[in-house]
Amino acid sequence: MLTKAVMDRLNRALVGASAGMIKILAKFHLPKGQVMWQIWSSMSDRRNPSIYQVVFDPSTNVPGERWTCTCQDFAKHGHQTPCKHVLLAQLEHQQRVEA
Repeated sequence: MLTKAVMDRLNRALVGASAGMIKILAKFHLPKGQVMWQIWSSMSDRRNPSIYQVVFDPSTNVPGERWTCTCQDFAKHGHQTPCKHVLLAQLEHQQRVEA
């Protein structure tokens, strides 16, 4: 079950994606089964958009540490609540796995 905090961030990611304020630029398959996404976002600062790297590492034994992001929000809260960049990458990853 998703917490209210996760639902709020997921909603923000979806609204941002539909408005073109956050999008996946590229996806890379790395050694050891890792996957990295480059995510462009102007949601925090529309004049100075940023590019963040989200990495999924399935070899990590700790489930809460399988997903990482280079954004400040993830550095502060990532192990409690995933950032919108991680949530966007998770949606894309889930779509690929189920397809």
